[in-house]
Amino acid sequence: MKAKSIYHIIFFVILMQSLNAQAWDSAAAKYYPLSVGNVYLYHKNELRLGCYPVNFQGRSRIEITGLVNKPNGKNYFKFSGWWNDNNLRANPFLNYQRIDSGTMNVYAYDSLTNSEFLIDSLLARVNDRFNCNRLTSVSPFGNYFSGSNINFLGRQRTIKIFSCSGPALVSYFYELAEDIGFSKITSCELGAGQGYFLTGCVINGIAYGDTSFIRVSDYFPLKVGNVWSYDWIHNGNPSGGGRFNVYVTRDTLNLMYGRTYYLCNFPNLSQWLRFDSLSGNIYTYAPGGGCSYHPNEILVDSLYSLETDSAKACGFTGRKCIETGTVQLFGNSFSKKNFNPLFVLTASSRFYAKGIGLYYINEGDPFTTDYTLRGAYINGVLYGDTTLTKVHQLNNTIPERFSLEQNYPNPFNPKTVIVYSLTGNRNVSLKVFDVFGKELITLINEKQNAGSYTVDFNGDDLPSGVYFYRLKAGEFEETKRMILLK
Repeated sequence: MKAKSIYHIIFFVILMQSLNAQAWDSAAAKYYPLSVGNVYLYHKNELRLGCYPVNFQGRSRIEITGLVNKPNGKNYFKFSGWWNDNNLRANPFLNYQRIDSGTMNVYAYDSLTNSEFLIDSLLARVNDRFNCNRLTSVSPFGNYFSGSNINFLGRQRTIKIFSCSGPALVSYFYELAEDIGFSKITSCELGAGQGYFLTGCVINGIAYGDTSFIRVSDYFPLKVGNVWSYDWIHNGNPSGGGRFNVYVTRDTLNLMYGRTYYLCNFPNLSQWLRFDSLSGNIYTYAPGGGCSYHPNEILVDSLYSLETDSAKACGFTGRKCIETGTVQLFGNSFSKKNFNPLFVLTASSRFYAKGIGLYYINEGDPFTTDYTLRGAYINGVLYGDTTLTKVHQLNNTIPERFSLEQNYPNPFNPKTVIVYSLTGNRNVSLKVFDVFGKELITLINEKQNAGSYTVDFNGDDLPSGVYFYRLKAGEFEETKRMILLK
């Protein structure tokens, strides 16, 4: 009896292993790898000359950002960034997708009906037909059109090609690439049309193709505490010059649109700026301005741009990437992206270095002012000469709260910067103490208006050690620690 029970257990284990093997086809799944953190960059091109891509029209960055359980009890991978144009309009429900372990079909979640619809059939064979709902076409007819083996993103890969057509018989083709996933989609009739083409991606932590988009935010590192110091020259009459320092003093979340802006004082730009990771665009906050698709903000530059690419702001083309390559700064080589207005009616040149930010600015009309970077403190790293003026009011905008920020750099040798904000006019004192509470230096002792301020502290006459700085502004009082290392 015991032997028979053991036999049943062994048979059950073998059966379950067999069922599991049939339930998930790893060969099919590699054509649509779903994993949180996967990122894709597509170029949109106009198709001409027999449906070949000729004119670049834009970029889209698509990312899998999470895994979400929906009310139907199934888990879906969350996507962000699908395109939305007039000719190849992605289905709005593509944001949540899953692979069925039994059929190896790819489904998207329909939030309106709490149901799902078919996108792809990964086990399809040539000439197999199925409903395809990648675009917004109504009841499209899809089939596995053909397969090919080509060199794509660094190696030979098998490509599955699918064709679909809507009720108006407008056909489009899309491709799934081995170990990559969704790689291409085109719509072309009578030798012309549009298409999206994958140029780079990160799949399960491995980068393929052009991956310059992954950390493109490094060209404009917005982080509280970062500071840039510029030499400026005004080319008017009379001419002038001096030093100008830019600080990122704090951030705030716009609850209506879920956007985080950073308070800065870059010349000729709004004080509130943000970087959009999906589009690669820098925006300024402009209440009442902007476009229907980006209300209350205006495009500054588009950092996904390659050389000669132009960016549209509210329906008209306004900025152009005029040069890429490298630039020498502070004894090192940095990748660069330089931008000018497309139609040079006014000066508005902004040059970006990866890992640094804006290293040159030219603004003004008709007399321009040049700002050339002389030093910076970026994400805890000090570059060049960052000697700053002693007290500098960043702005007179009324902050939301009193605050005393952590000094930067910290640890420092021998100079550091202290930033604080006042919500109203107050008698302000800012003092430095040693570890025993002995007052060493009074940095500020005066009445100041509402706004954000920076103060230089030079510890050249002090030994290495731990020190404290205390801000008093009316009833507000706060103390923070700093470390001097020589």
